[in-house]
Amino acid sequence: SGVEISAIADSLGEAEDFTQLYKSNLEKIQRSLLNKAEESENTYIDIKALSLLNRQIGMAGRFADSAIFELPFEKDGRLISMQISLREAASNESYMTISLETENYGTLSARLEIRQNEAGGTISTSFGAGPETRAYMEGLKRRFISGVSNMKPGPDISEDSIVLMYGTVKRETVQDKAYKNPASTRDYLKLAEIFTSAV
Repeated sequence: SGVEISAIADSLGEAEDFTQLYKSNLEKIQRSLLNKAEESENTYIDIKALSLLNRQIGMAGRFADSAIFELPFEKDGRLISMQISLREAASNESYMTISLETENYGTLSARLEIRQNEAGGTISTSFGAGPETRAYMEGLKRRFISGVSNMKPGPDISEDSIVLMYGTVKRETVQDKAYKNPASTRDYLKLAEIFTSAV
């Protein structure tokens, strides 16, 4: 259920080994699904839906080994699925990408990095720069910067640190490898948490 799945997101930024915690939570959800599937009042459609969800959770666990996490969160009564990817470029610089679908502003994505204790990057929308979208994106940027500024301890951030992009979705480079430094991962996941609050 949505409540069980969103429990994973509550662990953002709190774990020493987030990948292991994430997979452990997925296993708990799978056990819960198995228990539901064994309930005699389930219909054929219920069983098919539970089976599909079980396969999706299994795939999420395999992606987690590559530092790609699927994290649902609730916004305005809707359950939104967000994908977080932690990568390391050939230059040894780490970054995080976030991608999620919104009802009114298309696909939102962010490519964020922390360098020398300063956070920065891009926030993109698949929509063009119409007046309503531009106003929303500028508000999102302000809320995100304010949230990061309140992180204690946390990286520095300024108005110039975040660039807004329209009509595009920024993704990580395919060959960039998984990034698994536990201390930095916590900081990146806190940025992801702030991003979801700002959306």
